Amino acid sequence: MDIRTRLVGPCATRTQDLETVVVDLGALVRRIILFDHYIFQSIRLEEFPILVRAFGYAGVKALLDSGILSVQSDILTLAQIGQSNIGLRDRKGLLPLGSYSFVVLTVADREQYIHEAFGEVEGIEGLTGRQRIRLKGKIANRLIERPANAGKLALAQTELDLEHNVSNIKLATARTLASKPDSTGDPIVSGELPRGGRRLGLEMG
Repeated sequence: MDIRTRLVGPCATRTQDLETVVVDLGALVRRIILFDHYIFQSIRLEEFPILVRAFGYAGVKALLDSGILSVQSDILTLAQIGQSNIGLRDRKGLLPLGSYSFVVLTVADREQYIHEAFGEVEGIEGLTGRQRIRLKGKIANRLIERPANAGKLALAQTELDLEHNVSNIKLATARTLASKPDSTGDPIVSGELPRGGRRLGLEMG
């Protein structure tokens, strides 16, 4: 398959209070039409009650049966723990301000995570017991795992971005510092992020 015909990404976000998931149904439909295959990054399967309300049980079933959609429900993120007493920092000690320790965070037990996520399907209103069982089975058949080396690749790319002072790093840093009332006007605010990650006191682990 041509890589240009495959898309990986979410179509939902959480509200600011983290209590509600909002699905962009238009984006979902466009991606299904424009791409041969859409790997849908799900938020603990919380989108499915919304999809069933929008398209009905038959519509969601047909979408899962089509093979166009795969579902990725997992947690993988990079975190800066230099000043946090967790993980390797608990053993190695905290880093001073201005030094950073990036690590990969993921779920300890993916099987349990998926099992709990299926509770969202169990709670869908308007479905019969048989429909819930069938829908869970069809979602399970479309679930895929993230690549085993995804975390290492993300860490390597982050280090490379920092070392090369890419524009999105400068912009994010400037915006974050500008939003702080006690910002000292460090040169980073004007986009002069020092080149070379090691000069920033970085630790990738």
